[in-house]
Amino acid sequence: MTPKFSRLLVLAWLAVFFLSGCNIDNLPNLDKTYLPDYEGEIALIIGKDTLTVGEFIKELSDDTTVVQEAENKEIFIVYEDSTDFSLTSDFVDVATFSNEKTIESPVSIPFIPPTDTTLVINREINFDYVSNEGERLDSLFYESGTLRLSIISDFPGDVAYSINTNSFVNVNSGDGITLNSALVYSGVAPISRTQDTDLSGYKTLLNFQNDSSVFTVNLQAAISIPAGQALSGDETINIQVDVIDPEFDAIYGSFGTDTFDIESQEISLDVFSEFSDTGLSFEAPRVYFTFDNSFGLPAGLDFSNIYASYEDKPDMALTGQFAETLQIIDAPTLENAGSIVTSSITMTKDNSNINDILSSSPDRLNLSLTGISNPDNLDGNFLLKNSNIKIKSRIELPLSLKLQDFEYDTEFELGDLSRLDNSQTLTLILKTSNELPIGGEIDVHFLDINGEAFDDIMNISILESPTLFDPDEKTTEASSLETRVTLDKAKITSLTTAEKLKVTVRFNSFGSQQDQFVKIFSDYSLITTIAIEGKVSINLNEN
Repeated sequence: MTPKFSRLLVLAWLAVFFLSGCNIDNLPNLDKTYLPDYEGEIALIIGKDTLTVGEFIKELSDDTTVVQEAENKEIFIVYEDSTDFSLTSDFVDVATFSNEKTIESPVSIPFIPPTDTTLVINREINFDYVSNEGERLDSLFYESGTLRLSIISDFPGDVAYSINTNSFVNVNSGDGITLNSALVYSGVAPISRTQDTDLSGYKTLLNFQNDSSVFTVNLQAAISIPAGQALSGDETINIQVDVIDPEFDAIYGSFGTDTFDIESQEISLDVFSEFSDTGLSFEAPRVYFTFDNSFGLPAGLDFSNIYASYEDKPDMALTGQFAETLQIIDAPTLENAGSIVTSSITMTKDNSNINDILSSSPDRLNLSLTGISNPDNLDGNFLLKNSNIKIKSRIELPLSLKLQDFEYDTEFELGDLSRLDNSQTLTLILKTSNELPIGGEIDVHFLDINGEAFDDIMNISILESPTLFDPDEKTTEASSLETRVTLDKAKITSLTTAEKLKVTVRFNSFGSQQDQFVKIFSDYSLITTIAIEGKVSINLNEN
């Protein structure tokens, strides 16, 4: 707890603390000098303090907590966090793949040519461009990768061939890929050749046929069969196409619906270490989510795994319409690929139980989100190399609150108070001038060495709420209260024999019984004067 915040909330604790000292230690210690016991009346003003809400509320700001003031001095506590999602492979995964087709001989029966013969093959061959989840792919732009074309022939003759494809196109020149070469028959079949093309700066154009994304390769082959060389009619040419280690600048197509996980966020709610977890309600907490999406596909986010966690009790899950309904994130269209589309959604007490969660003083808010890409299965999707979804979350907690029997306990050690043993009466005088719309009282419990209460003083009023407000719901006149707490001989004995004091502070805001909320403004002040009077007997010869 921050020192100044403690002074505001538990003012009476300080009073008891000062009472335990009673300024006795300021009396001179006359070593080796005998003096008679001091007996008589004392009246001491222990202290006067003026504290504004703004003084202590700024101390709440740390790495995760920001305290802001509106122009009218109303206070907001703000938490912000962000995370990125950029795994393109979660939507479309195109890895190394191999695809092959076999072309049969134009001579389908056994044959021995009487003269040198040339067999001609001119074929258009369609290959599937494979994606691991079967997404429809329209075009792909490569950052890197290799296109490997292999030709294998088991014809007993040389093969002069040309392989070309306009499905793989150089982005700058618009040219396709053409490979001209030959296989030389040396008496042993099969014969083969492999040629690689660097795909950097290329794109693949695909057609969608029979539920597959396909590209086309054209083969022209002239096979020279010498006279007298027997053909079985079963000879073939095999064309194999490999796309090896592709990395993409962009992928276009229709990617269907997939589920993906977004890195979890954990927001530490440090400010709630100052609050009790009972009797506190906030009027209008809000959680804003902003999504910057450069993926070319919309997504829906599932918020049902948001929950608050505590050190000393079970987690509390987010419930309500916000958690039960998929929240849609808009996406750029094909026409504005490369841009970012921003979507915003807001969680409030009207669509969730966020009020209950934040009023229960959680230690952390855990945001574990699951996404569903393309929930309406739209066409015209795209992914760019640097596509990502950036999620920014902002918890905004206006200090418009209700305190109803809001309790806070604390304990502290007592020093040696034996000098007060012979005192007859002590009266604590507490005067407050309070602009906060909050009334309060305390119970003081005297604890023994085992932490058990053996005596107490109950229902000590320390604050009285003002009752006049302006149109902005701000108090217009401070409320004054003077409280006198008299410790008789029995209570003084309890004080001097107790090991600890336990103080229970109880607050009620103005109108809480009528379910009314009050606003806290930074320029509210609390003026406190603490004094003590009574009959004491003090042994001045003790150190």
